[in-house]
Amino acid sequence: MSVRAAAQFDLFAPPGLPPAAAPLDDQDPGRGALVDRMREELTAELDRLRAATRLPWPDYTASALAELRFESLTRWLPEREAEALRAAHAVELDRLYAAEPDSA
Repeated sequence: MSVRAAAQFDLFAPPGLPPAAAPLDDQDPGRGALVDRMREELTAELDRLRAATRLPWPDYTASALAELRFESLTRWLPEREAEALRAAHAVELDRLYAAEPDSA
C-alpha cells in the first residue's frame, strides 16, 4: 500500500472515526465501545434487509452506497464475524435484487 493510499479517509465511515488505514490501538478503552456500535449498526441493517420485500433505497445508486458503507463498517469487526456478516448481507441483497422488476 502506498503512503498516499494509507492516508486516505474512508468516505463512508461515521463522522469522527479515524482513517481506515490507522485503526485504533487494541489497548484503547474506546475501541470496544466503537466496535459494539459498528456491530449494532450492521446487525440493524441486516435485520432491515431481512424484513424487506423490495430494496429499501430509492434507487440503485443509493443501494450501491449503502452496500459500500456496510462493507466498510465490517472492517472494524474481527475477521470471522465480518465475513459472516458480509455473506449474510450478500444473500439478502441477492434476494432483494432478484425481486426487482426488469428495467428493460
